[in-house]
Amino acid sequence: MSKYKDMTDDCLRDTFVPNVYQKTIYDIDYDKLKEAGVKCISFDIDDTIAGFENVRLPMVKPPKAALALFIKLKADGFIVILLTNAAESRAKRFGDGLDVSYIARAEKPRSHNFQKIIDQFNLHKTQLAHVGNHIIDDIAGGNMFGAITCLVRRVGRLTNRPPLTGRSEGQKIRAELKIRNIWRKHHKHEKDDQYYQLGESPRYTKK
Repeated sequence: MSKYKDMTDDCLRDTFVPNVYQKTIYDIDYDKLKEAGVKCISFDIDDTIAGFENVRLPMVKPPKAALALFIKLKADGFIVILLTNAAESRAKRFGDGLDVSYIARAEKPRSHNFQKIIDQFNLHKTQLAHVGNHIIDDIAGGNMFGAITCLVRRVGRLTNRPPLTGRSEGQKIRAELKIRNIWRKHHKHEKDDQYYQLGESPRYTKK
C-alpha cells in the first residue's frame, strides 16, 4: 500500500501540486510570475533545460533557446540561477554557457539551498520561483520551502535514463493525486490539455 494514501487531500496538494504546469520552460508565462512579486527564478538542469546526460553519450551543451530565454528574463529584471542536483562539472558547463550562477549538488528536495538563494539576494521565500521537471525534488522541495513552483515535462528521451525497477515514488504520488482528482500529469499529446499558468486551475478541478 502506498504511504501517500494516509495523507490528507490538503497535505498532498500543498506538497506535490505545482503552482504552474507547462510543457516546457518556454511556455511559462513569466509576466505572471513578475506580477506576483517574483524576483528570482531558479532552474533545474537535467530533463528541464536539457536531456539527462548519460556518461556514454557526448556532453550536452545548453540549448540556444535557453540562452535566449535567460537573456530575456534578466533583461526583464529577474535574477536567474541554476539549482541542480547534478555534479559540479555539468552545473558549471551550463552556468557558463547560459551566463548565470549556479548551485550544484543541491540535494533537492532539501531546503537549505533554496534558503541560500534568498539569503544571497535578500529575498522573501515568495519572491523565489523554482522551475523543474521532478515532482519530488523540484515541486515538493519548492513547495515545502514556500517558493512558487513551476513543473515542466521531461526533456529528452526516456531511453537515455538508467532503467528503473518497479514503480518510482513520483509515479506513486501522481497515481494518488489522480485517484483523488487533485492533480494529474496528462499525456503530452492529449488534445484537451490540462496545462495552466500561475493563478489558474486545471479544467478537471472545475467539474
